[in-house]
Amino acid sequence: TLWLSWDPAQLAVLEDLLEGFQQQFPAVQVAVVFWPPEELLGRYLAALEGDQPPTMLIGPAGWGGALNESQALRPLGERMDPELIDALRPLALEEVRYGTDFLALPLSVEGVVLYRNAALAQSPAQSLEAMVERAAGVQSDAPRAWLDFSFAAVGGSMGACDLSLLDDQGEPQIPPAETACWLEMLKRWSQAGEVTYGGEEDEAAFMDGQATWVLADTGRLDAFLGALGEENLAIDPWPLYQETGRPIAGFARAEAIFFSRAAPQADFEAAWVLGRYLLEPESQAALLKAPAGRKVPALQRVQVQGGWAEQLLLALDGAVRPPRTPDFAFWVELFDPEIRPVVSGRVTVSFSIRRLQARLEQALRLPR
Repeated sequence: TLWLSWDPAQLAVLEDLLEGFQQQFPAVQVAVVFWPPEELLGRYLAALEGDQPPTMLIGPAGWGGALNESQALRPLGERMDPELIDALRPLALEEVRYGTDFLALPLSVEGVVLYRNAALAQSPAQSLEAMVERAAGVQSDAPRAWLDFSFAAVGGSMGACDLSLLDDQGEPQIPPAETACWLEMLKRWSQAGEVTYGGEEDEAAFMDGQATWVLADTGRLDAFLGALGEENLAIDPWPLYQETGRPIAGFARAEAIFFSRAAPQADFEAAWVLGRYLLEPESQAALLKAPAGRKVPALQRVQVQGGWAEQLLLALDGAVRPPRTPDFAFWVELFDPEIRPVVSGRVTVSFSIRRLQARLEQALRLPR
């Protein structure tokens, strides 16, 4: 049994893949059960309590830690041979690694990328400064970048300043010098065009031809393709921040296949065969090609034919994992109220850092 929460277009692709799987492995019977996204984890935990979990669960890789603590998962260390490890995207692999073991098979990745309207800007910006200079060189009413500066969209750019939110002992921190570098970078980047803080205004402007660049999730790919067409949609390599010489990046996360510890060995063996089948290059390519249901491969060596697909894979190669200690929502709640005041100039960078440090100390004292 396989539980998941894919949308109808993605389920249609899975149905086609399972048809091919059954032809190769007719003795393996697969029952797929759909649950709404908001119910999937709860249903799985309830099934665990009743000792009737599904053999396989497809869900966010971030669930792995909690499920492992409940001893729900079958560790995969012995199954993850060097050839398989080398074939997977490093970020996807790290998403399912816990300590010295692997708790799932990464299936796909998604994250924030930098989309460009190629009809408005014919070439990528090599640096943040190039984006700013382009904005300064056009008329005030001409399309420019429209950037989402919510933490979820822009937090991955911390790497350009070597900013880590965890110290050497794995404890949350706000290091002053690196945080100052990042906030100053955001202030400069904001001069490349319009800035928003969540919402859909930036994406609407992009699809209407009123923005050259936007930061958006890979899940918006089909909507942008529909609005701009394949000939006008580009996904750029991350530009460099000239002050540090390091690239900006976006957060990315993996979707994974979990295997239930409680499943009989024979069921696990069959499930493992299916999991590896879904990681075959042909299966991974099919997941990427499906309109309205695309999933970006966790496998590195997938054949794509230029254009946005090749650009997408290249952009995600530079992505970074979101912080999960204490959890991602913790950092969103900490940074989102602080980014707008400092970018707009209402508070100084030094004041913002002191306030972030104070709020962090207070948040860590609260039970979570």
